[in-house]
Amino acid sequence: MDIVCHMITSLDGCILLERWSKPAERVDFTQVYEATAKRLQGDGWMVGRITMAEYGQGVVEGEPAGMRGRGESVPRAYVGDRQDRPLAVVFDPKGRLQFSKSGLPTGEHVVVVLDPKIDEAHLARLRRAGVSYVFQGDGAECTEREKLSAALAALEETFGVKRLLLEGGGVLNGSFLAAGLIKEISVLVCPTVDGRSESAKLFSWAGSEELSPAEGVRLKLLEAEPLANGVVWLHYLNTLA
Repeated sequence: MDIVCHMITSLDGCILLERWSKPAERVDFTQVYEATAKRLQGDGWMVGRITMAEYGQGVVEGEPAGMRGRGESVPRAYVGDRQDRPLAVVFDPKGRLQFSKSGLPTGEHVVVVLDPKIDEAHLARLRRAGVSYVFQGDGAECTEREKLSAALAALEETFGVKRLLLEGGGVLNGSFLAAGLIKEISVLVCPTVDGRSESAKLFSWAGSEELSPAEGVRLKLLEAEPLANGVVWLHYLNTLA
């Protein structure tokens, strides 16, 4: 499966729009972002738990779900009320998100990526809402790449998807970067500045300082296109993925 990291940032690589300076010319950030996303032709998109919780309508964040006891059978992936809609995949391994419906206001069908040890009570709540779920890799020796690769394989096998847009936040983007699983990077650079040292960045990886999360990345420029009102689209291929 091809993973395309598609994001919109300030000139200093920050991704929290509410912290940006005002551009000299008015920019509809949502419109330009979605228009470019369509050109990338994904079968859906992926986000982290915090990003999904911000959708608000029909999505509530709570405490982590319970875990299965030893010896309990491993659950299977579940396909809910998809109705041929594109996918909105959320990585929520601890099962903190609660859903009241299977779709988002923007029309996508929700698929949750969970830890396979999540208990049956949480899975039952997801099924009642019509939400689909698959599982990431598991085990004490399981690397981050193996966990994410298992989730992607489950998504491809269960839903037949071949290309997904990775749309943040920075922590999830950083995990995919460090795992060497990003095939393309698409960035809309806006004529704005954040300037805060603590602001969320395009990629945020909290691993060992002795390791480089970008070790598996060699970028080749595919497109560089000026868009309306000072926005620039940069589209790269990772030749190592």
